[in-house]
Amino acid sequence: MAGFRNTWQREVLFFSKHRLLMNMPAGDLSWMNSDLEKLSTEESISLHLGFKVELKEEIKTSDWSQKYLTDDQVLFACVESYGSFFVGVELKMWHLFFT
Repeated sequence: MAGFRNTWQREVLFFSKHRLLMNMPAGDLSWMNSDLEKLSTEESISLHLGFKVELKEEIKTSDWSQKYLTDDQVLFACVESYGSFFVGVELKMWHLFFT
């Protein structure tokens, strides 16, 4: 699993009501490229994948603990997940875990 500044996700999933356990820690893309630490998620996706996305701050900081997420929250999560996965592929992130 690759992501942007996602060091908290493992704990959030484990302490949720579903008690989800990740077998491996989520990989932070900045481990592969320190320049990504300085870029926003949108800038990272644009730089590595060549397309523009808009992830609104008000959605990012909205209440994600509610039982049903809004359509905007679901879309935000999908775009961020898709983008981080393919940036991870572009950077060959699997080398961190499997070589």
